[in-house]
Amino acid sequence: MKNVIIIVIALTCLFSCKNNGNYMFESKKFLKQVVGELSDSSCTFMTHSYGAFSTPMVTAEQLEKDLAPYFGDNVWTRIKVQRDLSKSFENDIEVFRNQVAISEFNNFKKELKSKDLSFWNELAEKYGCMKGYSIPIFTDNFEYAFVYEYALAGPLSGVGSCRIYRQENKKWILIKTFNEWVS
Repeated sequence: MKNVIIIVIALTCLFSCKNNGNYMFESKKFLKQVVGELSDSSCTFMTHSYGAFSTPMVTAEQLEKDLAPYFGDNVWTRIKVQRDLSKSFENDIEVFRNQVAISEFNNFKKELKSKDLSFWNELAEKYGCMKGYSIPIFTDNFEYAFVYEYALAGPLSGVGSCRIYRQENKKWILIKTFNEWVS
């Protein structure tokens, strides 16, 4: 019985490692193409797992409704599994030369809080504007990708949106933008 349990655990680990490697590879490829096309050297970039810093201002029900035609049922299960996978490499994914790791940015926020400093003033001084991209959530066959993106420069200077891309001939094409916001 112990041998069976050990084999099951080993196969699960092997499957998780394989999936994580492929997911990481596809995530980097997606971000380099999609975000690279939008690159703005005046901003600092940050990539992170979905919801690690900023999440869309949308209800769970609305997000599921918007994603279901592309991702099928169990949208939240897919998001949770891939979000957990991406947490293992979100600090190591290097896509841009002017990029900050989410862990460094979180330390920056903790330091501000401990010193009771203004988030927006310090953000502008240290990073200028900040563009953030969630590591994409993919369908099983990597045909569709969902990403949340935003830009912040001040308390009344930000934008964000949810986007769905479709891979066609090894190139990601934007097919839907929703839940757009401006401050």
